[in-house]
Amino acid sequence: MAMDLTDLPRPNLELIDADVATQLEARRSAVEELFAAAETGARERAEAVGSLGGLYYLYDYVDLSRWCFSMASSLDPEAPRWPYLAGLAARIDGDPAAAVTAFGRALELSPEDPAVHVRLGDARLALGRTTDAEASYREALRLHAERPAAHYGLGRIAAGRGEHREAIARFERALELQPSATSLHHQIGMAHRALGDREAARRSLAANTGGRLRVVDPVVEALRREIRATSRWFSAGAQSMRTGEYERAIELFAKAREERPDDHLVDYNLALAYLRTGRRPQAMAALEDALEKNPDFRNGHYNLALLLVEDGRLEAAERSLRRAHEIDPEDQPTHLEWAGVLAGLGRDAEAEAELTTLLRRAPQLAGARLRLAQLQLGRGATAAAGDNFRRVLAGDAEPDEVAGAHLGLGSLAHQRRDAAGAVEHYRAAVAVSEAIEPRLALAAALGRMGRFGEAAATFAAAIATAGGAVPVEAHFGRAMALLLDDAESAARSALEEALVAHPDHLPLRHLYARVLATSGTTGVRDGARALEIAREVLRTQRTLAHAETVAMALAEMGDYVTAIDWQRIVVAELERSGPPAALEQARRRLAAYERGEPCRAPWKTG
Repeated sequence: MAMDLTDLPRPNLELIDADVATQLEARRSAVEELFAAAETGARERAEAVGSLGGLYYLYDYVDLSRWCFSMASSLDPEAPRWPYLAGLAARIDGDPAAAVTAFGRALELSPEDPAVHVRLGDARLALGRTTDAEASYREALRLHAERPAAHYGLGRIAAGRGEHREAIARFERALELQPSATSLHHQIGMAHRALGDREAARRSLAANTGGRLRVVDPVVEALRREIRATSRWFSAGAQSMRTGEYERAIELFAKAREERPDDHLVDYNLALAYLRTGRRPQAMAALEDALEKNPDFRNGHYNLALLLVEDGRLEAAERSLRRAHEIDPEDQPTHLEWAGVLAGLGRDAEAEAELTTLLRRAPQLAGARLRLAQLQLGRGATAAAGDNFRRVLAGDAEPDEVAGAHLGLGSLAHQRRDAAGAVEHYRAAVAVSEAIEPRLALAAALGRMGRFGEAAATFAAAIATAGGAVPVEAHFGRAMALLLDDAESAARSALEEALVAHPDHLPLRHLYARVLATSGTTGVRDGARALEIAREVLRTQRTLAHAETVAMALAEMGDYVTAIDWQRIVVAELERSGPPAALEQARRRLAAYERGEPCRAPWKTG
């Protein structure tokens, strides 16, 4: 069916700057007048509607831009620019299959354009077609050897195949061609880590300052020259934001607000500048000002919700996100964030329903699918969760999403008592993520398999990865793994290090007291210090386990009479209500004290 300009929906222009709205309306009116003139040729019409699509593309009306580019292609089927732009819009719209089709057509029309080969490679890679993507990237480099995006694409493919040295070479070449793309150091570091070179990995990861790989695209740059701004102050502020001069941006946006006191977009951009300088209260106030001026401003509700989430105010965040979703039901980030907050509030059924709806419209969203799988895992729907975790891995997921899917599959393997499978998935998560959670999961899985030395080393790596914010379970797990591996001296040192970071953590202090009282290594034991700590722990929390530790310390000090008294109290209490295994163990320890023998390594004897 032929496309007609009257079929093109009109965008909602109420939420954008007046100058931009005027520009869009004027361009559309000009296109409509040109189409109404009988003498206008097909190529001229294509240029007109394509240029309108370009404006829609710039101002994030991506669905309208796709319509315009498609119509321009049908009017001028020999022009490569229109299918090329249609492919770019399809990628932004989360439709890599349509992007492959569009870029394929652009390539037929312009087979010697390396940019088209790179874009086609990216789209193919998003669909998991790595062989085809590799061919596209190699052809781009044959045509123009200095294409950093092509080297980056080949590096991603090599990393996915486990060819980490090749990946490093590709990423380093891309970085050489575009030194500002410092985020490439992350991929280089992860490849070094996969090769076991942790020092090289550390250096590379530390060099990542967030600079993104920029694709030089003359077609898009030509479009960007048409962008408008609200005022000269606003324009200058936006430029300062782009160059990282955030304090200057705040000054300029403040002047823009004096010039346009009723413009909610000025308040919104001022809020963004405040956020870049870490001034969250001022940012929140500016967002609230923007929403007071325009209660139907989706971006304001969305960004205010993100700040509320950071503050732990989930109920208020849920209201803001629900309103943002009502304003723009098609916006995927809003829908995803809303579902996440619903889950955070314990409203799992609602969260799952929203994620299911979102994925019905956008099945390629790995983040949404991962969250859905995690909710399904939480309610015991293991088959559905496993299927969705595997679909995340099969799609175009970010590294943290890949790690999350492997963590989920590792948990499922653990539930099936498949220890080796769990370790395999946790290792895969560690290979792509710098987060501490995969390392803790891997360490615990290794410990459950009795591979205590590996577990201790993995806990240590998790602690090193976390820097200053180390969760206490990492310290505790490391110490226990060392003890079970008969490395009691190292365990004592690890506990002393842990207590510097967590001096009031009762389980750590209790374990430390037991190590000092019962270690099989003479140089590790310190009965007097053990008794002091054990009594402090018992005063804080009176439990049978803590009372037993006091008895252990007394026995180590040679005071068997008092140790026997304490242990008899423990035995009597367990005889009334304790588990049989614990009672039997307590009786064995009492008998040892009565023979004049101290307790040794209770973590080994149960």
